[in-house]
Amino acid sequence: MQQIDIFLASSGELKKQRKQIEVFIARENDTLTKQNVYLKLILWEKESKSIHRERIQNKFNDLLLNSDIVIVLFFSKAGQFTLEEYQLAYDNLKNGKKPFFMFVCFDMNDIPQHNIIPSHIEKIHQIKQRLQHDEQLIIEYHSVADLLLQLKMELDNAIPQLKQHLQKSPVCRTSRKTIVDKYLFCNREQQVDEFRQAFENAYSPDVCLPQYYIIHGHEKHSHDSLVKRLLLEARHISETNHWQHEVFSSNCYSVKWPIMTPFQTRQNSITYTIKTEIIPKCRAFEKPQAIFIRHHINALDWDKIHGQLLQWYLQSCWNGLSDNHLFIVFFEIYYEPFFSQIMTGYPCFRIKRTIKKLIQNTNQHCKILLQLPPIRYGFILQWLQSDLNFDRDQSNKISQQYKFSKYRKYAMAHIIDKLEEIELQFYQKNQ
Repeated sequence: MQQIDIFLASSGELKKQRKQIEVFIARENDTLTKQNVYLKLILWEKESKSIHRERIQNKFNDLLLNSDIVIVLFFSKAGQFTLEEYQLAYDNLKNGKKPFFMFVCFDMNDIPQHNIIPSHIEKIHQIKQRLQHDEQLIIEYHSVADLLLQLKMELDNAIPQLKQHLQKSPVCRTSRKTIVDKYLFCNREQQVDEFRQAFENAYSPDVCLPQYYIIHGHEKHSHDSLVKRLLLEARHISETNHWQHEVFSSNCYSVKWPIMTPFQTRQNSITYTIKTEIIPKCRAFEKPQAIFIRHHINALDWDKIHGQLLQWYLQSCWNGLSDNHLFIVFFEIYYEPFFSQIMTGYPCFRIKRTIKKLIQNTNQHCKILLQLPPIRYGFILQWLQSDLNFDRDQSNKISQQYKFSKYRKYAMAHIIDKLEEIELQFYQKNQ
């Protein structure tokens, strides 16, 4: 039986529509189960009311990101959690991840006067405008019957495509997110400890000064996995200390670091991206948020203007852009293999020296994290045995097949590239 997960996001005011969609999905399953397909509808009101270690919305976000289809309903209210679910699903879909299909539906009936909240109406209008700007189709309806008819047409088109996709990619017993989170904990304790201490010491609920972190390391030493680990750590710190700033991994944006142009052109490029893409998204949040910014900088592209641009960035780039949100900026500097092994060589020493001078001359919070070491081979084997349930013989066989023993320094790069292939082989043998 092929299961297709459908996540339904909306405010509580659309209780009638949610109930009717639940009945509609049950009716569809009467037919689809004969075709070996089952639609599982995920509703927040049906989930367990048990107390969780984290806020319950994190659990809903995980369910959403593992769903094949997301349906979002809007009428007069645009609550914080519905907006968070919409934005998370939309960004993931645009990045080629789950959900594979997303239907955004707008109730076009007149809103009763006592239900009109201008800020909510404006947010819904902005969502519709953005979808139209991105040349996306939306569903507009005047009755529940009209809504169900349009959803029926969309599902009839989406289900055959999802069936083909599921046939090519068997469902894994282990959650993909669990596996990904696991390998983030490989050999990164020193960097995480440095970040944790600096992050807690620099935080102030009254004065939201930007925080800057410099990450050095070889291109294959998994900068990306470290940043994801730091985002998880920041969320844990915020929730443990009950800070007013909410931390979500979805509030992370990559801003291109310009090269090969004059100083003023590079400055204008960064400023334009921040003011037109990031700040408008920040204004949509009702509560103060932690906003993460990532800059990818290749050491071979470093020139004199980089130092000037970094100095301007640290001193004035984020000044006055937001009084409520906390901006956390990562400068991820990637080195070629040769220079990462000889860190006193050119150009690594020059870059580090320039950054240290800039930090000494600024009163901004800026921390250079310890250089990333290679991922240790033992952590890879431990990951294979604990998360994929491989025994020692299976682990050694994979080690030989993917040559981890020969290239232990870059084992993490290999395991990431071959992750899906390894999983697929394992689960095909054990189904």
